[in-house]
Amino acid sequence: NNDKNETRPGTWCSRCDRPSLCGQYKELDGKKITAKDRSFYISKTDLLKLNTCNRQLAWRVLYGIPKQIEEDTFYSNYGEKFHTYAEKIINEFQEPLSELGIEKFSKAISEEEEDIREKLLAAYSSLVENMSSYQNVELKETEFALGFSLVVDDPSQSGSKVTVTYMGMADIVGRIENNIPVVVELKTGKEREDHQYEADLYALGASQATKEEKVIILHVYMEPDSSRLVERVYGKKEISKAKEYFVAKALEISNWDPNSTLSPSYNTGSWCEYCNYETRCLENRN
Repeated sequence: NNDKNETRPGTWCSRCDRPSLCGQYKELDGKKITAKDRSFYISKTDLLKLNTCNRQLAWRVLYGIPKQIEEDTFYSNYGEKFHTYAEKIINEFQEPLSELGIEKFSKAISEEEEDIREKLLAAYSSLVENMSSYQNVELKETEFALGFSLVVDDPSQSGSKVTVTYMGMADIVGRIENNIPVVVELKTGKEREDHQYEADLYALGASQATKEEKVIILHVYMEPDSSRLVERVYGKKEISKAKEYFVAKALEISNWDPNSTLSPSYNTGSWCEYCNYETRCLENRN
């Protein structure tokens, strides 16, 4: 498509100054978003940090305070490879979740070392097995950006608003059963409680993008020695409950004082050990 005005969401949205203004991540209640209001972009990873410590996230996204240490960017070699190969098969073949798909996957990983090859093939085979219980599975795209925006009052300036845009990159999106929108997240690690918030984000984003009232989110856990699928079905009630959570977080963010770096509350816990601002934060606690 040569249309220069076409909106093409992707990982680059995280580098945009105002992702809320392009129209891709619409306000859930249809509220108007203006350039004069304060705005924040919150990624899926940022969202998980909001559940532990506001200060850690605010110091980066609002105040731009330099990191004292770089985050550990290591991602399991096995996990990274699995996502790469799985996306290749899903994007290139019409029936990726079939015996033929497994055969294609096996050929794609043929150059890998034997131990990693065995783990990869076992994981993909378990994905096919877990998805076999669903009818009319149509996987359309991988690494697909889903998100939405929320507008709340700005407590720092009467009459002004704060826009918070939430976005995550879904592993796979498509349709299943009776043409129900589905998001499939492939997990090569253990199940965690905070995956619920990830599911909520994708459910709201998918509902917004498709205008559908029912969405299914699937987390497929594919550890080398075991696998399981967690299904979350979102109807009106579940989507409304998820929205309440994100509104609450938007209100938290709106209360960050743009003129005071110490205004965002800190919360101590095991995450402090891995925080980019651990030493600076310790020196600035009341």
